[in-house]
Amino acid sequence: MKTAKLLSVLFISSALLTTACTPKDEAVTSDAVRKKIIAQNERKNNKNKKAGQQGFKFQFGSFSSTTLIVGKQLEGLEVLRYALDSQDVNKSVYKAEVTKRDDGGDTVKLVADKVVTAYTTSKGEFANTLTKTWDIDVTYVDGQVATVKAVSKKSRNSLDQKNLEKTFVNMNEDEAVVEALNENGVLKVSITAKGVINGRLKNAATREQYEFSEKLEVSLEELLAGKAAVKNADAKLDYIKEGGKPWTSSLKAGKMAVELQGLCNVAIFDTVMKGKNPKNMISTAEGIEVTQSSFKSTYGACGSRPTIDLSLMLIY
Repeated sequence: MKTAKLLSVLFISSALLTTACTPKDEAVTSDAVRKKIIAQNERKNNKNKKAGQQGFKFQFGSFSSTTLIVGKQLEGLEVLRYALDSQDVNKSVYKAEVTKRDDGGDTVKLVADKVVTAYTTSKGEFANTLTKTWDIDVTYVDGQVATVKAVSKKSRNSLDQKNLEKTFVNMNEDEAVVEALNENGVLKVSITAKGVINGRLKNAATREQYEFSEKLEVSLEELLAGKAAVKNADAKLDYIKEGGKPWTSSLKAGKMAVELQGLCNVAIFDTVMKGKNPKNMISTAEGIEVTQSSFKSTYGACGSRPTIDLSLMLIY
């Protein structure tokens, strides 16, 4: 399959990227400066340690966080598709209830009640459990879709890696909102979400508060067909560290192709991740990888592929 080209920028706070050392001819006399240098050197050393080694510190990296951005985008578009046409909802994790209102609009409820999706990638075997309900309002003008608003509160998305003790990711979302405005057949989409995501990789754990936001455009006709080109995407994922310092990933896209087929959703793109050593994140129908790095994984097979693949958060 020909990969659609995507130009994006990934911004990471300087606090995570800067490594400092003292000049050879300068004495360190300040305790504050000394502690800062020790902490920075520890972060540098942790990058060279593997999971399970003493001193290994697990955290969600820039590559995995970018895949989470893409996953949240896929989730939002999937919700919009089933809100407007629930005919193929049985291919997904959701069950749909559609009520026609007297004002001509629709009230739609999409429910995933502790739905378990077992799948295998090149990184191992996983079980994903989703509990999430979307309450959706759809309005029409002259028989055409005018607006869509979907709201989800207090959802839980969890992942366990089989045959590995204490290896998991939990995503507890306080609220997610997907809104769309139809302008001449083009949906202007806004997606926001906030919550807590935590994970454990063997003997190391991490926990982050997150806030997500994205704006994009997509053809209504293409969306309903299940294959669409995403345009003018502008997304941001903020982690609020326990120490109070923000950590941000941003994605600004020109082109991206998405296929919305329930348990076979995928985004196809080639993303330029800028920095001191620019790399490409390439996603195909089969898997994802970052060039010149160890970040690489296949996707789960069609029919057993979660929309947000939390196993990618465990690649470090």
